[in-house]
Amino acid sequence: MKKYLAVIAVITMLVFAGTAIAEEVFAPGKNNSGTIGSSSRSWRKGYFQSLYIAGGTLTSTADIVATTSSQTLTNKTLLHPILASNDVYVSTDQVITFPSTTDTVALQDYSQTLTNKTLTSPTITSPSITSVIASHDYSAATTDWTLSATEKASSILLVKYPALGTANIIAPSEVRTYWVVNQSTQDITIKATGKTGIVIPGGANAAMVGFITADYIRFTPNTSYGS
Repeated sequence: MKKYLAVIAVITMLVFAGTAIAEEVFAPGKNNSGTIGSSSRSWRKGYFQSLYIAGGTLTSTADIVATTSSQTLTNKTLLHPILASNDVYVSTDQVITFPSTTDTVALQDYSQTLTNKTLTSPTITSPSITSVIASHDYSAATTDWTLSATEKASSILLVKYPALGTANIIAPSEVRTYWVVNQSTQDITIKATGKTGIVIPGGANAAMVGFITADYIRFTPNTSYGS
């Protein structure tokens, strides 16, 4: 009898020792909807080597990012973030507002070509200004040459081909200055829509003209082209 009791005692000790050595597992007893703690009783601290959340693994020692808490994040890469507002706060009193459109941001030290920009009282240091030439071929016709949005931004208007007769350049009704170079053999009139304008004679003549008040006027006399 004593032998049996000794054997039972040894087995009991081994069972308890195995339980103490074995890894502890806390799992819900019946399903996957168990809860640790409650609204009135919560755990003060928890230390985990690995925390498995909805099929993912959280192993970093950093704080968990909450959806509404105010937190400062470092070492994060955002791929194609969608901002709820067009405003980007550099600091509490500095805000950058982006327009609601798809475009490219202009950078301070990057070489870029900007279009549709209005500069108000700019200070330009050592500007490099290139004159742009818009040319037109009347192709032995007299159809008006109405300047396009690109052509009207030019500084020189060049008539290259002889017109069938006198012809017109229809320039915008806004403050503009042009050198008109007429290489054709016919007279060319530059004017605003519905106005009289001025005539640049044929035969390689040039003149500077500008829009004042309602129509184009001459700033320089006709000059033989190339003289």
